[in-house]
Amino acid sequence: MKIGLCIIDVPASVGGGFVFRDSVAQAAVASKGRHAIELIKARPVSREFQNPNWAERRARDASGDPLPTLGRKGLLRLGLQGVVNPGAAKEEIRRRLENVIQDRVEAELHAARLSLKDYVDWAVEQQLNWPNPDKFRVFDDAAAARNCDMLWFNNIEPIHNGVPYIFNIFDLQHRLQPFFPEVSGQGQFRHREGAYAESLQRAAYVITASEETREQVAHFYGVPLERIRVIPFPTPQAALEAPANAGVTEAELRAKHGVTRPYLFYPAQFWPHKNHISLLYALRLLVHEHGLDLSLVLTGADHGNAGYVRDTAAALGLADRVHLIGFVPHDELVPLYRHAAALSYMTYFGPDNLPPLEAFALGCPVVMSHIPGVEKLYEDAAIYVSLKDERDIADGIRRVFDDPDATRRRVEKGRKIAERNTVSNYVERVQDLFDEFAATRRCWPGSAAPLAAKTPGRMRVMILSTDYGPFLKNLYEGDPTLREAPYAEQLRRRNATLFAGSDFYSTNFIKQGCDAWEFHVNNGPLQTQWLREHGQSVGARPSHPSPLRSPIEPSDLDLEEIIVRQVQAMQPDIILNQAVSEVESRVLERLRPYTKLIVGQIASPFPEEETYSAYDMMVSSLPNFVRYYRERGLPAELNLLGFDPSVLEHVKPGERDVPLSFVGSITSDHGARYKLIERLARETDIKIWGRLVNVPEDSPIAKRFQSEAWGAEMFRVLGRTKITVNQHIDIAENYANNMRLFEATGMGALLITDKKDNIADLYEPGTEVVCYDGADECIALIKYYLEHEDERAAIAAAGQRRTLRDHTYAQVVAEQVRIFSRALAAKGASV
Repeated sequence: MKIGLCIIDVPASVGGGFVFRDSVAQAAVASKGRHAIELIKARPVSREFQNPNWAERRARDASGDPLPTLGRKGLLRLGLQGVVNPGAAKEEIRRRLENVIQDRVEAELHAARLSLKDYVDWAVEQQLNWPNPDKFRVFDDAAAARNCDMLWFNNIEPIHNGVPYIFNIFDLQHRLQPFFPEVSGQGQFRHREGAYAESLQRAAYVITASEETREQVAHFYGVPLERIRVIPFPTPQAALEAPANAGVTEAELRAKHGVTRPYLFYPAQFWPHKNHISLLYALRLLVHEHGLDLSLVLTGADHGNAGYVRDTAAALGLADRVHLIGFVPHDELVPLYRHAAALSYMTYFGPDNLPPLEAFALGCPVVMSHIPGVEKLYEDAAIYVSLKDERDIADGIRRVFDDPDATRRRVEKGRKIAERNTVSNYVERVQDLFDEFAATRRCWPGSAAPLAAKTPGRMRVMILSTDYGPFLKNLYEGDPTLREAPYAEQLRRRNATLFAGSDFYSTNFIKQGCDAWEFHVNNGPLQTQWLREHGQSVGARPSHPSPLRSPIEPSDLDLEEIIVRQVQAMQPDIILNQAVSEVESRVLERLRPYTKLIVGQIASPFPEEETYSAYDMMVSSLPNFVRYYRERGLPAELNLLGFDPSVLEHVKPGERDVPLSFVGSITSDHGARYKLIERLARETDIKIWGRLVNVPEDSPIAKRFQSEAWGAEMFRVLGRTKITVNQHIDIAENYANNMRLFEATGMGALLITDKKDNIADLYEPGTEVVCYDGADECIALIKYYLEHEDERAAIAAAGQRRTLRDHTYAQVVAEQVRIFSRALAAKGASV
């Protein structure tokens, strides 16, 4: 589909709204999803009235008859063009309105049966709280000209021009806390109600940042829960990517703003709901009762409350400790976070806010108001305090100083939360909503091509895979509601774990100009939801475990039939079966009529009783496997494995506090591996993560075992590891190419791996990785590099550079596209 992302220009001084709008817009336009996103910005309209047909066009309905009443907002747009200062006093607004009314809206007022006084009274009330009337929501012509299939309104109320839309809603505080003047006074309550009531009810999807806001939208406006989707706020990319020496130095910062003491930091606009006052009372307690020599740095634009905050600080004897430094640029904001004793975030509104995420990303401890729902977002990474109780606020801040170890743990947890909530992840989840809506949008004219429609020259790849049963068990038991979630949300949650290649294949196929889908055929809840959303049904699951020889997470439905339906819907050029040991040729034969090429991808033990009758070719990362298939008359090609650099956006390597690790499976298929790791468990301090099968409880391996580690957790372990040991599975014979080669080096650990004939084709031994021949040499190398940290770090860094240069999924998939293209051409097929 073609998506129009509608935004309105706001100054950087607006703060969070600007940061959210800008970072999401940049990431969305740069995203490589199947849906093209174009930016549509609000434009000034102050010259629009020079068009003589403008008023007439809006004063008539489709039949050409004059409208009995012209909408009041339409009149407001006409009349308020003469008011250039939104902050003007009421009488000035009234006077200027009356001056411009005669030559602009007199005829419209008459047609609308409104008196001048009625109009001015209403317009004054609205204008007092409309900060930017010259640029307010005038997208309709621009959006129509773009011929968009769907609109996405980010930080602006929707327009209603017949195009379906997604609406980001930040909060409904005017309903929850209407006593605050900024959401109730001067017409603001009426304005918000007018903007939200219809817009929320008409949206295809409403996006909220928390479950609490989702429930509020459903409660106050009657929007069905299935149309309200939770996507937590993303961490601003500028905070995640800020280099260690970003911005001005601490000394320069302190000198510029006269801050001499350790300080608490609170970046917030000066609205009453930001609760600066309670924080001032808490600061007085910290200074005078607890003896902490602290100051408070406050940044943000003044919305009328800064003078009151400054006067209160003086009345409490804190004038020399409270620094109101106004709006600050990014090069000052980053060091303000980094050098603060803590972020003291005391707002009444939430739980959806950006500053805690910025603090998490920049290593700043967080003390914040205990708003309902905030713990679901930030878990135990922050200290939560009563926003009305200055003593509780003071006690919470003291905990930052009193327990440094706990503070460090919270900071580390916060960093992981910040790294998890990236802007690219946010956009990917919105792209999932576009995917979900595409089948609906194709039901009337003007939509983009349906999902299964063929684009000439664009290869369509369907990837079949399975997941470990314990992984699926943890995924769905961790959130019992996930089984009923939409297909796109279940798939996103699965991929967000980074387990088993995540969506690295499909994402990189799309970047190569292909269409690609991944189907996890043993995931019963996921496959069942696909069937439900496509309005289809199948029979009960047959007695044999089709499509799997050993079903892992079955449903009560015929999973094999669901695969057939998916292939019928997708009409792929290529079916890439990455589950050769589970999805057998008998099943693939049923898919043959709907595709041109069936390819198997395998580097695991050969499946028993597989005939390979359905396959056109095989690909493998092991040369001996390629030889095996070619000797049996089946075309086969070498295709290596790799590492996806996006992992480093989600899991950043931290302190390397694990000197020696092994991460992987130890089963009956790993005979040589079992012997090596058992000896290392006896003679070294190795820590073991992964999957143990039939390992006796009294084995030294079991005693060194930490836990299972899949996906993101596995990458975190490798990111904490100085040295990790690798031993290939027995079926690899004398060839190197397992996932651990690339995962370990990609995460910056020193890889000590078994010598193989082809290792020099992948990495330079001794410079980028270290190779051993037997357990004695492995132990000697471990001891040497633990004692020679500089050499270890240099080789690990070189190995990571080689992986990021030569062994990425982008390169793996690019090679697959070349292989598949040649195979299709040999068959006389085209895409």
